[in-house]
Amino acid sequence: MKFKKLTSLLVAFVISLSFVACGKVDSESKTDDKNKTDQAVPYDENDKDKDDKNDKDDKDQIEIHKKYDEKKDKAAKKEFVVYSYDVDDDELVANIYRTDKLTPQIIFDKLKELGVVTKNAKMNSFDISEADGVDTGFLDVNKDFLNPKLGSSAEGLMLDAVAQSFIGNLPVDQIQLSVDEGIYESGHIVLDAGDFLKPTNKSINNSVDKNDNEDVEADEN
Repeated sequence: MKFKKLTSLLVAFVISLSFVACGKVDSESKTDDKNKTDQAVPYDENDKDKDDKNDKDDKDQIEIHKKYDEKKDKAAKKEFVVYSYDVDDDELVANIYRTDKLTPQIIFDKLKELGVVTKNAKMNSFDISEADGVDTGFLDVNKDFLNPKLGSSAEGLMLDAVAQSFIGNLPVDQIQLSVDEGIYESGHIVLDAGDFLKPTNKSINNSVDKNDNEDVEADEN
């Protein structure tokens, strides 16, 4: 019986030592983890300067690529000229634009924006065919194209601006203008069938260049 009691006490003592050892190891492990966590990372101002410089370099590169893409896009666009007029100097004024694809409707819309024709004017159609062996643009407009407020000189310049805008950009040498498929007739000028608008002999002011601030999107017409 004494032997059994001694054996039991010995086993209990060994188990107690095991718990104490495990507790000590676990405590040391937690202490090491805490020490690692509490260690401060040294702050280096040079790192911030490097980050700022890298950010600036990235922004500079983005800006360079942006400018390059803009120049490439502009170079790919087609330039075209739409004419307005100056009554005081009795001359046409060239206004330069860019577009991916030039159409007669774009030209007409620009004439409206420039105030060459009335804001309610509409282009009914524009066709190209030969007339007397000459490549001719047949431009048909609505009645709101007629502007009773224009004097004879201003109306002549208006018609020159319209004709020159189409002749200068499209493969035609003259324009036949009609109103709702009838003749063009105002208080000053009558244009019947066969009365063609030809390249103007008016002086042209080429000072208005809109290349840098206005591009035009092509429509589907």
